[in-house]
Amino acid sequence: MATIRDVAQRAGVSVSSVSNVLNGRSDRMRKETLLRIEQAINELQFQPSRAALQLKTGQVSLLGLLVPSIVNPSFASLAHEVDIAARRYGYRVLLGNTYRNPAEENAFINDLLSQGVRGVIVASTMV
Repeated sequence: MATIRDVAQRAGVSVSSVSNVLNGRSDRMRKETLLRIEQAINELQFQPSRAALQLKTGQVSLLGLLVPSIVNPSFASLAHEVDIAARRYGYRVLLGNTYRNPAEENAFINDLLSQGVRGVIVASTMV
């Protein structure tokens, strides 16, 4: 897996120049430099590290979905639709089965939030 340093080395530029391109700050960059960086990104099939993004923002492109029973067809369908919608916006979904247990639900919510997820969807039968 290629790193930002690999891209910089391939393009013959600094890591900060690559970072500027990745973060949309290439407006003052020479066009030739920008093209070299973009070419290196494509050749190396570079994908920014999710861990690095999490360190930078404190959050990840993850959502939590808690359901009381994953074997229930209604909740399985809900999970499917949430996953489709999340992917459309660049998110991934972590699914938790709470077994209709409020303590398990609370523990899952706390775990997910401590991992920096962007949000938690709770389908609770505990109303």
